[in-house]
Amino acid sequence: MQDNTNVGVSNLNATVMTAKQLKAAIQFRACVVTLAKLAARNKVKEQIRARGEKVSHYCAREISIMADDYLNDPAHREALIENARVLATQILAKSRRRPRSKPERQRGQQKLAPFSFNVDGRICHKPCAVIGPPISCCPRAR
Repeated sequence: MQDNTNVGVSNLNATVMTAKQLKAAIQFRACVVTLAKLAARNKVKEQIRARGEKVSHYCAREISIMADDYLNDPAHREALIENARVLATQILAKSRRRPRSKPERQRGQQKLAPFSFNVDGRICHKPCAVIGPPISCCPRAR
């Protein structure tokens, strides 16, 4: 009789990663792909300019399609990806070095200026109304 304990399991050389390592690998790959596509778009724009045409005569979709074709060409692909890997390594190394600081306020929140009420009952945003006795410092209140 045959041993059925390993049925359907092939000899896999899988690398076991922690969640942090997996996140870093995914981030690195995404960065490389993005930088390679950006470089391909820039090369396509250079080619358009070299032909004497204006880049503004092409829509973004056309430039992206030409960039994908440029990137899929094996002659250009390896050079673009290798340059993108070098840049991605530098970018991610810089982002890991500096600690992220929390913003003072979240987006959309404004810092409110101190205010008080004038003698006439109107709101005054001038600091003199907060510090001293209520005076008519606003031009409308005079």
